[in-house]
Amino acid sequence: MSIQTFFRRAGERREQQQRVAETSKDLAVETETASEPSQNPVFVGHTRFSVHQYGSGFFKASRTGEDGVGFSEEQYTSWLYSPERLGPRTDIFVNESIPQLALAARDHQVVHFVSYSPSLPESYKELLRAAADRHPFVRLNETAQPVSATPPAHLVRSALKEFGMTTGTFGVYRLDDDDILSNSYFSRMSTYITPEHAGWWVSLGRGYSAVRVDGQYVFTRGLYYPKIALGLLLVASMAEDGSIEHLRAPKHTVVDQHAPTILDSRTPTVFHVRHKTQDSTVEGTKQPFFQEAFIRIRGEGPADLAEVRELFPVIADQVHRAPGVEADSEVLLDQPATLPASGLTYSWDTEGALSLRVDLPSGVRLRPKRIRVRFSVANATPGEPHASKAHVDFFRKAKAEFIPEKDEYSIYLSHMTTGLGYLLCLEPPEDLRVTSFTFEPGTAEDVDVASITAFPLGSS
Repeated sequence: MSIQTFFRRAGERREQQQRVAETSKDLAVETETASEPSQNPVFVGHTRFSVHQYGSGFFKASRTGEDGVGFSEEQYTSWLYSPERLGPRTDIFVNESIPQLALAARDHQVVHFVSYSPSLPESYKELLRAAADRHPFVRLNETAQPVSATPPAHLVRSALKEFGMTTGTFGVYRLDDDDILSNSYFSRMSTYITPEHAGWWVSLGRGYSAVRVDGQYVFTRGLYYPKIALGLLLVASMAEDGSIEHLRAPKHTVVDQHAPTILDSRTPTVFHVRHKTQDSTVEGTKQPFFQEAFIRIRGEGPADLAEVRELFPVIADQVHRAPGVEADSEVLLDQPATLPASGLTYSWDTEGALSLRVDLPSGVRLRPKRIRVRFSVANATPGEPHASKAHVDFFRKAKAEFIPEKDEYSIYLSHMTTGLGYLLCLEPPEDLRVTSFTFEPGTAEDVDVASITAFPLGSS
């Protein structure tokens, strides 16, 4: 999907999100054991919006050593600012994450800094400025300096000054530009901003995760991730001499090795987005994305969508439990059948990746390698190769093997349960498309299936 399409969709959603902001109730969560603080605490948030930091150790893409991707600075800059990467991230941050944060910030003292580099393309700077104009708690920080997860001390001081704060404790939280916090976030965190907790960390470790497909969130699942970077909060303090204490941040996975850490996972509070342009997925070469993404978030089970929509109303119309958008799905088999030895073959004429959902009869579980899926591909450009070494290597990364004598690929349907049937993603490289696939028994034993459904998947 082009960046123009992303921004057009963003504009179409803006009026709807404004209505959400005007009508949504603040879902303050009362804690059962801790007392309320004596006054409304100050929160200082920070987002690094695609900061140009080539050579930094913060991210895999920016590292230059053996543990990095191996980008030259020119390659890094091209990747960092490409429309394919920045378009979806800007859409998430400007049109979903910030409006959702605005709901959470009502009745709270919040300043959120957004750091970006002078080299950020002007069109994206304009979108950030427009977002700051719409949401007065947002502050823009254009800087050529290296930027860590926590905001620099001088920005923190300026935020505290806005609220007339000269001493005491306050909260410092981080939010990546492609993640979302619930509208109860500050109400929940307020409980922990006390002098007794100065220097402590607070992690709200429960929430949801989903895979982003063309602006929709599919395969929405429960998430349990203690010490997740998303929304991780530090209880910092300002001393009587004006110095800021407890502002340094270690890697989020080891904060409890540096300071006492409160883990509160009673209520979902975070929405973690999985998408193709995620920094953590960068390998320097083209990689299949969807199969790995679905596996990563499979564990906690399908989300309660009513709860998701209540806590994250800005994206209420974009969340789906299914491994794709239901309205776009195609039911391939709608009645029970035994897979014949020759298999059940279906043609496919939609470009891009797709997910396949197989349901078994009630009470039946799939054992390993019981169902094999063979699939054929063709080059988007007629006459061009569809089984080059690069193509074969790409599919092999998703555990699909090429069968030369049949001129097709083969992969086993995962036997891991999802609460929504058994799933398989077929994702071709950008120059190929899937043309057909066949479900067949993986062994000599009969395999009964109840239904098969295909879901087209987009590119982001």
